[in-house]
Amino acid sequence: MLPPRTPAAPEVSIPRPGFTLIELTVSMGVLLLAIITVATIFNISSDAAGRTAAHVQLLEASAAVHGELNDKLSHIVPGLLIIESPPPTLARAESREGPRYFRLRHDRLVFLASHGGEGAFESFTDPTRGTPAFPTRAPATSTEALVYFGPGIPVEGNATVSGRALPFDDETIGLTASEWVFMHRAILLLTGFFPAEHPDWNAPSGPPTMSQVFGAGGMLDGGTLENTYPNFHEGRMDAVISDTAPGGMDATSAALISLINTLTVTNAGFQTLFHGDESTARARALWEPGLTPVTASYANPLHADFFTRSGWTFMPRLADFRIEWTDGGRVDPLGPDNIAATGDEDFRTRWFGLAPAPLSVDAANVPNLSNPNGLRYQARLRGLAVAQNPSNPNPDNPDNDPAATNAFASRIEWADGRGATPHVQARYRAVWRGNDYEQYRPRALRFTYRIYDANKRLQQPTALDLNEDGISDPGTPAMPAAEPYIVSRHGQEFSVVVALP
Repeated sequence: MLPPRTPAAPEVSIPRPGFTLIELTVSMGVLLLAIITVATIFNISSDAAGRTAAHVQLLEASAAVHGELNDKLSHIVPGLLIIESPPPTLARAESREGPRYFRLRHDRLVFLASHGGEGAFESFTDPTRGTPAFPTRAPATSTEALVYFGPGIPVEGNATVSGRALPFDDETIGLTASEWVFMHRAILLLTGFFPAEHPDWNAPSGPPTMSQVFGAGGMLDGGTLENTYPNFHEGRMDAVISDTAPGGMDATSAALISLINTLTVTNAGFQTLFHGDESTARARALWEPGLTPVTASYANPLHADFFTRSGWTFMPRLADFRIEWTDGGRVDPLGPDNIAATGDEDFRTRWFGLAPAPLSVDAANVPNLSNPNGLRYQARLRGLAVAQNPSNPNPDNPDNDPAATNAFASRIEWADGRGATPHVQARYRAVWRGNDYEQYRPRALRFTYRIYDANKRLQQPTALDLNEDGISDPGTPAMPAAEPYIVSRHGQEFSVVVALP
């Protein structure tokens, strides 16, 4: 008989350690913190990379503007140079989300240029260029051109009147600064007209002749660019041709200078009769902005060459374009005591043109943040050698040549008839022609402008200084504001100097 079996010992389950609710909560918190940290680092890195890329793009854009200005001005034809500074806009925003605190300048530069080489200037808008019917036909070219740098009128859709033109200076539309377009226009001077090579340019739809430019209603006789150039709204004309009649005038820079030299800086020539009324300036078409396509539309088969016709658009998102010039003179080499070498001299280079009225001249010109449109400007005139002119402050300045001062006052400069008096709608114009150019031409031009990046990545807090006097607004020279008004500015401002040959 077998002995009775001993019953097996019961299995004992040993409890395994687990996560408590507190431990789970802490773990999830650590994981979430790690995710947030990684995301933050990624966002910071991405934002920094984006801002760096935007900064590089703006530097490249400014270099392109500087390079184009320098290239064209280095080939200037002596005999014509125009600086036009209309009144700045009313207060505008830099972007749709920004405050309306900035009055934007929209200065223009006009001159004649000649590269001397065959085909140096090429028509962007020749209707025979690259068309299927004439694939090998070259566009019209010229060695000389009437050059314009300044704002353009943005056009959405197609470049005809049926498109949506957005005038930058139309206060009812009020384009923000980042929506402006900077324009480079070259009107070719063609000394020969060849209908066989350019059949679409036959009269009356072809380019204007020199007699049309100077004749009644032409570009130098009160006409607008639309009136002078057939199909101008389509951007198809950028050339002036020689007169075909016997004894007709050739379309050359010398001929154009001769015609422009007959105009005077008076009401019958370049000057504006009434304040703010450009229609009375007979030669206003010289500095008028043109249409600049910013979007494409193929709704109409006739617009298939849209990008060919958009050659007048040079740089998008460039605004507040300002032009100043210098003759190389010094601000005040004698100082207030009119004695040299006493320590109160000001040897800085003096610059002329339109500028905000500084508080040192007009102590009451403290910008009102509730009405930034009240910011006043004044023309800094070479032809006004008085102490009230911050660019020419001392009548005894040895750089104030009396003959030159008189010439600028009577033949070259015009400033809305207000002289050095600051005004909300002050404007400035200088026209060098013929002998005046040879004798009194600028030695250098300074261009200041702001470029905005496409994605608005570049933003920096800035103490508002509407009148550019170096003191944060609001404030006075005696008591600057303890807490200056801070705004977020977009883009980046650039200032370049170009010497003239």
